[in-house]
Amino acid sequence: PPSNYSLPLIYPPKRLRKDPDIVILKADKGGVIVVMNKLDYVAKTMELLGDMRTYRILQKDPTKSITNKVVNKILDLKRQDKFYVGEYGRVYPRALVPPRFYGLPKIHKEGNPLRPIVSNIGSPAYALAKYLCDITSPLVNNSTCTVKNSYQ
Repeated sequence: PPSNYSLPLIYPPKRLRKDPDIVILKADKGGVIVVMNKLDYVAKTMELLGDMRTYRILQKDPTKSITNKVVNKILDLKRQDKFYVGEYGRVYPRALVPPRFYGLPKIHKEGNPLRPIVSNIGSPAYALAKYLCDITSPLVNNSTCTVKNSYQ
């Protein structure tokens, strides 16, 4: 079916996308686009990252170390013939990209706090995690003992 949104709502005008003083984000819920002042977005993001019970400052980037651990584990599994043909290449890390942190505005809450998101796409363990998800999801989806949400 055709979308109920007009193109300017789906693809913000170029002048908005190029404005360095704003950020254009999807809202946490509702499927809408939010235009925020960049300084407000950065302040809210830094407030989230400043929570030392949840986050900590690392002395160095662990991406290379994590990549080495993933590669070593995958090599061990390959030596044990645990992969079918083609699976080894599918799970091998292709990039040294650290996970990316960002926030999505909660437009349904007072003050529009951000929901923290950590995207692992492209990170060292992403391909392996995706592979394991593909293997286990049929088991989970057919189970009678799964929890679909926090209200169940």
